Amino acid sequence: MRLALALLMTAGPAAAQALPDPALVASLLTAPGAEARVAGAIGACLHGATDPAAAIAALDAAGWEPSGLAPEGSAGFDAEGASVVVDHVPGHCVVEAAMDAPALLTALRQVLDRADLPQAVPVAGLARCPAYDLQNGLLAELTAAGDGRACTGPTGAALRFTPAAL
Repeated sequence: MRLALALLMTAGPAAAQALPDPALVASLLTAPGAEARVAGAIGACLHGATDPAAAIAALDAAGWEPSGLAPEGSAGFDAEGASVVVDHVPGHCVVEAAMDAPALLTALRQVLDRADLPQAVPVAGLARCPAYDLQNGLLAELTAAGDGRACTGPTGAALRFTPAAL
């Protein structure tokens, strides 16, 4: 866990952005309960969209199970109620959760609140599904779990984090 904290704290491109404290992310990733784990996954992805190595190290150090289902060029992790896919090249990180879209959006807002970061602002015209400017150089798109082309689905919801420039 110390290595994960060190990697998150020294993150290159992400360090200049407003991101959750690495200690908060680490504590949420290992907390009991699906809601806390989802919040930790969101925190890791906020880092992972621009510094994948830091997010991967944090998820690994927290004991999340590696997933064999991640696409080539990415790393996947699973824990109670959530999964994360981090691209090895900066630019994309996905949190999928066994909860509906409003609950996942609430989890994002709670992470931003706990980290004393600006709230997500809805943006129009960037995607088919609801998208939010996180006011730190990142966007979050709310989609169906397992299918980024659908906005809602029966198995849960996903937050897809990308740099705003992509």
